Formats: sequence, structure tokens, C-alpha cells
Amino acid sequence: MYTSWLAIMAGGFCGAISRYVLSVKISSAYKGVFPYGTLTVNSVGCFLLAFLWAMHIHAGNVWLFLGTGFMGAFTTFSTVHMEWFTMAVKKKSNKGYVYITLTYGLGIGSAFLGYIIGDKIIAIF
Repeated sequence: MYTSWLAIMAGGFCGAISRYVLSVKISSAYKGVFPYGTLTVNSVGCFLLAFLWAMHIHAGNVWLFLGTGFMGAFTTFSTVHMEWFTMAVKKKSNKGYVYITLTYGLGIGSAFLGYIIGDKIIAIF
């Protein structure tokens, strides 16, 4: 039981730090024009989670570390909605609609692509 908790905590720690570093680096490159950091992190996270699932890595402590801990902390649903809400409040609704559409579209597309690639790799072995 405690090893499960440790796997989730360690994964969550690594995922949160990775999200912060990657998101800040990407966002600072665009000077706050658009939340590209969160968009990128969430798309990559969707891809990786589906990839892990397709590779049959969805049980045990490896899944708890990577899937539940790392990906759970790496991707961020609440930030997406806060950024979208902030755009609406600042009267940037068109940019907000583009952002939310890209977020869900790229997320679903990335998950689909991750699963396809993972499934193809697992079929080879």
C-alpha cells in the first residue's frame, strides 16, 4: 500500500516540476500573447498517457508513477479553464474560443495519435 502512495507522490512531484519548467519556458518565449505553454503541456500529456495505455503500461506501480502521478500533475485541466476565463474577463473572447477549441482538439488528437503509435510499437514486439 505504501509503495503505491510513494509511486504516486514521486510521479506527482516530477510531473508538477516538469509542467512548471516546460510551461514557463514556452510561455516566456511568446511574452504572454497566448497560453502556448499550457496548450503544449496538455497536448503532450494527452499523447503520453494514451501512448502508455496502448503499450499496456496501465497497472501496478509503474502506472501509478507515470499515469496517475506524473501525468496527473503534468497536465492541468484547471489552468486551462482559468486561462480561458481570464481571456473572457479581459474581453478577449475570440482568442479564448480559439484557445479552448485548440486545447480540446489537440488533446483528443494527441491522445489518438499516442494510442495509434503505442499500439503499432506493441504490435512489433
